[in-house]
Amino acid sequence: MKVLLFVLLSAALCVQMAHSLTCYECSSQSSNDNCKTPKNCSSGAESFCMTTVSHFAIVGTSIQKECTAACTQSNVVFLGQGVIVSCCNTNLCNVNATFNGAHGSKASFTVLVSAVVFIGLLFTY
Repeated sequence: MKVLLFVLLSAALCVQMAHSLTCYECSSQSSNDNCKTPKNCSSGAESFCMTTVSHFAIVGTSIQKECTAACTQSNVVFLGQGVIVSCCNTNLCNVNATFNGAHGSKASFTVLVSAVVFIGLLFTY
């Protein structure tokens, strides 16, 4: 009986408790500084931290961070505008939220408008 008790106690001490993933969480924030609230994800059900950063010239930048069961990374950017989704699976791994194409959007927009005006002038003469 003592052997059985010892084995059960040893097993209980050696078994690692299942820890849930912790991610930063926020919704529709314009700054990453407002996206630093940690959330314990559902153990086993949510195994990824997902960060979605959207940037469009008219509405600006929007950041969303969350726990999720599945995550597919994507990078859809055209002329410095679009959506970037990043995924990770370690505690508080979604701390950064950047939009690499965002900084060139004003220059790209200016070039686009200039080209349209130039083409318009060519067709008027």
